[in-house]
Amino acid sequence: GGDCMEALDEKIAMLERGQRLEKRKSEQVIIEAVEEEQLSIDDIRAGIQKGHVVFPEDRELTFKTNFLFSEKIPLIYIDDFYTDYQETEEMVIYVNNKRDMGQTLVHLPKEMEKISVESWAEQIKTGMKEQGLYTDIVKKKKLENLDYIIYRTPSKRGWIYNIIFRIHKEKWNIVGAYNCKEDDKDTYGLLMEAMVLEMQMQIK
Repeated sequence: GGDCMEALDEKIAMLERGQRLEKRKSEQVIIEAVEEEQLSIDDIRAGIQKGHVVFPEDRELTFKTNFLFSEKIPLIYIDDFYTDYQETEEMVIYVNNKRDMGQTLVHLPKEMEKISVESWAEQIKTGMKEQGLYTDIVKKKKLENLDYIIYRTPSKRGWIYNIIFRIHKEKWNIVGAYNCKEDDKDTYGLLMEAMVLEMQMQIK
């Protein structure tokens, strides 16, 4: 009866192998599903409107709005997130050093040059070049109350993903700059853009 036992053992071994394969397959599916779980900018904007966003493998982020300067500019920011915070009459800076992410809004002493978003992008590139910095422009967008430009710059700590915007509702004297790590562009990068788009909607 030894043969019979061996055959049975082999069958069991085969089944186990099959199960292992099945298991590995299902694990792969789970991993792929997580990667595909990336939120779109519309999902993020809907979350900001509701007051919270959850990124895959991340804690829930909640949002607040600060109305700044005499113009009452609605700066949407992440609540309980920033490690450093500075506010003066002309400027607000929120920084999260662990995440390398920041939000800055500046009230300029005088109006900016009223140039097109294309010329503005060129100006940024030239200005950076003069400081010995390379700039890769990713996106330029002109909206009703503000324009924004997304660009990448290298730094000692890796690539930085920047979004700079200028508000031109009436006067052209308020400019913002948000930034995060290039590695976070599909999460925090999209979030920064969503916050700018929501600000555009809320500017009175």
